[in-house]
Amino acid sequence: MIKKIQFVFVLVFLVQCAYAAPLQGTYTLDSTSATSGTNFQNWQDFSQALLNNGVSAAVVLNVMSDRVEQNSVSFPAISGVSATNTITVNGNGYTLSANLGDAVVLLKGINYLSIDSLRILNTSSSFYAIGVRLSNASSYNTITKCTIEFNNLVNYSAKYAAYIAMAESATSLADSSSTDLGLYNTFSYNKMWTTNANSPGPSYAIVVKGNKTNYKTVAQNTNIVGNLIQNFSDIGIFMLHTNGNLLESNIVTRLSTKADDCAYTLMGIYSEKAYSTSRQNVIRNNYLLNWNRDTSQQFGSIGIMYGITCIDMIGTDARRVLIEGNNILGLRAAKDLTVCYTRNCKNIEILSNVSRNNDVPVTSASGKNFYGFHNSLIGGHYKINGNKIIDCDGGYEWYGIQNVLPQLSAGTKEINDNVIENNGKSNFYTYRIYFYGNSKLDTFGTIHIKGNTIRNNESDYYYTYNIFCFNNGDFKITDNLIEGNETKHYYMYNMYLYQSGNYHLARNVIKNNKNTGIIGYNYGIYAYNNIKMEILSNLIVDNIGVYGTTGIYAYSIDSVNSNYELRQNTVKIDGSMSTYSDHEATALRSLMYRYANTNIIGNIFDVQNSKFADIQVLSNTSLDVSHNTYYVNNVDSQTYTTQFNNGMDSTIDGWIGLNMGIKEFNADSSNGNHFDSSTYASKLFWNQNNVPSVSYNLLDVYGNSRNNQYSDRGAVEYSGPTGIVTFEVPLIKSYVYPNPNATRNIQLNNLNKNTEYHIYNILGEEMMKGKLTSGMNQIDLNFEAKGIIFIRLDKEQAIQVVLR
Repeated sequence: MIKKIQFVFVLVFLVQCAYAAPLQGTYTLDSTSATSGTNFQNWQDFSQALLNNGVSAAVVLNVMSDRVEQNSVSFPAISGVSATNTITVNGNGYTLSANLGDAVVLLKGINYLSIDSLRILNTSSSFYAIGVRLSNASSYNTITKCTIEFNNLVNYSAKYAAYIAMAESATSLADSSSTDLGLYNTFSYNKMWTTNANSPGPSYAIVVKGNKTNYKTVAQNTNIVGNLIQNFSDIGIFMLHTNGNLLESNIVTRLSTKADDCAYTLMGIYSEKAYSTSRQNVIRNNYLLNWNRDTSQQFGSIGIMYGITCIDMIGTDARRVLIEGNNILGLRAAKDLTVCYTRNCKNIEILSNVSRNNDVPVTSASGKNFYGFHNSLIGGHYKINGNKIIDCDGGYEWYGIQNVLPQLSAGTKEINDNVIENNGKSNFYTYRIYFYGNSKLDTFGTIHIKGNTIRNNESDYYYTYNIFCFNNGDFKITDNLIEGNETKHYYMYNMYLYQSGNYHLARNVIKNNKNTGIIGYNYGIYAYNNIKMEILSNLIVDNIGVYGTTGIYAYSIDSVNSNYELRQNTVKIDGSMSTYSDHEATALRSLMYRYANTNIIGNIFDVQNSKFADIQVLSNTSLDVSHNTYYVNNVDSQTYTTQFNNGMDSTIDGWIGLNMGIKEFNADSSNGNHFDSSTYASKLFWNQNNVPSVSYNLLDVYGNSRNNQYSDRGAVEYSGPTGIVTFEVPLIKSYVYPNPNATRNIQLNNLNKNTEYHIYNILGEEMMKGKLTSGMNQIDLNFEAKGIIFIRLDKEQAIQVVLR
């Protein structure tokens, strides 16, 4: 008996001696094999050997068996570890399990530890159950390709339990920290889920926190990459007081449960108070999807959902906050749903994210709303570009892209190239792009709203705004497509520009937008009480309101020392598209009382098939109304008003003839055949090459270059070949002079009525005019040099003449 005890003592002594030296090289953890110099039977022995002896070179532990532990496996600070003296645990798919109201694995100050392909299972039903927890400045660690799971979480408890958490204790997961929990850690390609049926999951999937006292200057640079989160009950990824973190290619779902036993407000990614000392904060290419109990149209009991939330994230011009390429899909909230919410962020770019099939109920009661990309108090440089909102329905109010009260600061400011398409069924207020400025004029930079597509959206009731801008700002709104949108009632404003802004609107297409109910009004461009207005080369065609349709409405009573420019737009209204017999068509209502100069030049206005037609041009100061084309057909009552010299008439010819600031080259086409049906380019030569070009309007609505000196009327510059073929006019004859008789007198025969003639050069400039009588007439052309001229007869027919 004494000899046996002596043998055991010697064996233990030898093992202790073997581990007395610092660890280095490869070891195993195999509970089925005896403890030796290279094998540990349990996790506690391994962690204790590291603590007692430290390391002198890289250490690799290969796990060879499952193991149940009674206590947390703790890894405190280990002597000797470094970027080269690392510790790697290869889990090989084996399981480390424990029944604990804390973490199965505790990193309590260790550095350069990598745990790979280990199954970490917490079998506890405690609200404080955790898979892996980091504290005490644990840094440069990696948890990768592990499965972290719970099999006994039954009920939801707010703000507790997590798969991975950086926290001082299991009871303070969401609380701010005054200590350094860890830097430069990576959590990558892990699977996190609950295996018991209908489990709500832990409150958090991943919690990452920094030190609230130094996070603004100390880089944390945590990487959360490629993880699959299959269940959570409060917030998927939670970050607080961080610096330079990367969230990329994670999938955040609730597919492992069919229960809505969870927080009333669910959040996918939440980040608050972040800086960027050595690298930018990035949330990129993540998928947030399917948080409800099923994927049908049932909304369940989850009241409020936020896909991505960023609060007080501060980037620099060189290291901007980046929210890019994320997909938020198939979320359904019973009350409010916000796809991406930012507040008080600076130097931020929100790029190429997709919101698809995210819904709230359609309701006539307030408080149930849909928000796409909602930005509040952002400042510095910001871009909200290339995002998509598709098939997202419902809500008392519906907002696509919002920018509310941006900070007055220098930097690029863009809402460009977004797509808002096939959304519908909102009830009360609908805003596709919404900009609400500060109470003071933003003089720090131009706000660009460019290249957005707002198409085939539907709203059920009341007010619909496709682009809404309110309250101070220097705006360039260009190259947007607003097409095929419908509202069943009341008002649709395709562009609503209100209160004290400087606006440059150019090359926008506003087409086929309709009120489809039994009432309602439709406005192409509605601009009210602004400081400066340039409305250039916009195509506003085939929009229809039931009661009335307005192409362009501009109003201001403020006295401002600036120009109002309405140049080379095309407005077409066809009242036959309305179901109301007394439809009113207003091609232009320009009520700019006190602008220094009002210039309405080179536009085409076409109104047909309406009870009433109206054009108003009111100005108390300098007025230039020239080179415009008006066409009115099948209209019962017409009113044309110019307050400059107080002129009004009931016909176009009478109105133009009053000569009240309306200059020559205003013309109408009596048969309306002046559009190409596919491009809206003018087909009549007197609409081409006769509008003086200006440097700030050298592109047509399709982005084609206009002629530098004289360009075409309307939004579209004719892009066909130059010369004779350019002018697709209904010619009755063509002459070449001098002919063999060497004369420049042209004979016009067989005229059946008295009429005027106008002679134009190749630029569309009028060279001469006169009267013709029925019968035979002769016009002396000896005044003209060589080149092409056109003789217009009766506004509709032309003779082409080549003088040589």
